[in-house]
Amino acid sequence: MGVRPLILLLCGVMVCSKKDSTQLCDETNMASCYGFSVYIDRDIDTDYSLEEIIRDLKTQDILVSKVVRFKRKGSSDPILIILIDEIGNTNRIVIKIGRVIFKVNKFIENPKVCFKYLRFGPTQLRCGKAKRCSNYGALHEDNCLNPTKCFRCSEAHHALNHKCRFYIIEKQIINLVRDQDISFFEARKRVAMQPSYAASASAAASSSGELSSVKSQFEVLNTAILKLTDQVSALLLRFNQVENLREVNQKCIVRCAEIQDQLLNQVQENKHIKELTESQRSHIEFLQKQISLADPDLQLYPRPSPELRLVPPSLVSFSEVGELSSTDFCSGIG
Repeated sequence: MGVRPLILLLCGVMVCSKKDSTQLCDETNMASCYGFSVYIDRDIDTDYSLEEIIRDLKTQDILVSKVVRFKRKGSSDPILIILIDEIGNTNRIVIKIGRVIFKVNKFIENPKVCFKYLRFGPTQLRCGKAKRCSNYGALHEDNCLNPTKCFRCSEAHHALNHKCRFYIIEKQIINLVRDQDISFFEARKRVAMQPSYAASASAAASSSGELSSVKSQFEVLNTAILKLTDQVSALLLRFNQVENLREVNQKCIVRCAEIQDQLLNQVQENKHIKELTESQRSHIEFLQKQISLADPDLQLYPRPSPELRLVPPSLVSFSEVGELSSTDFCSGIG
């Protein structure tokens, strides 16, 4: 599996693989001698045909084994993404097509997976194993009710998840085979010597228990957050009610202060009226005594008011009269 396919199409020219290294290393079998570098570009306008792209690359001494334009899923409409399989191990960052310079990136190939037994390498057509559940890894269909758990790393994700550490390691192996033109055995050996691989393998056994503990803690924390959210919502409602009551109370306090001022003014006015009434009463009593002394036979009777039909206070109008002596009063009668 460490060699390229036997025959590749180079713009209509047959290119020999490394297995045929006995042939001359000319333009037609250069791929077998120098390997491949696969690039991807996501901005090539669909107006450029594949023939134009290959011709422009050739003018820059870039030999390619194939150029592929991607199409929209479920249709034949081309999109801006193209794949360039260049002969030789290179590290390009840009290419020029027409008068425009485009940025390119190394194409990271994904591992081939058997969707039946879920192992890396052979596809489902060549697999004679039983069906494995991608949800839990057991040998049954995918419609199980067990919690999601990868049978490779024991973490809570499907076995085909691209974030699985073993999937990433397998991807490193494939790209190491492609970039350095070595066998899968050698590539696996090199990856296994990396510290990250040993850490991933040792962490796979203990990750399940740690993940369960973290999940339970997360659920407890989530429950506490929900409770706190409800309490904060209730407190916020209470706070709004208190603010409304505070506004109403403030208005009531202002109104009470106004009423208190009015009452104080009324009390002062009532005191003034009371003092005036007491003064008039004393003056009336004095006048009555004076009249009695002047004419003991004179009787004074209150006369009701013809308009209001009320009995007015005795001699209230006398409050406007100054003090009279007995001599002045007697002379007035005569």
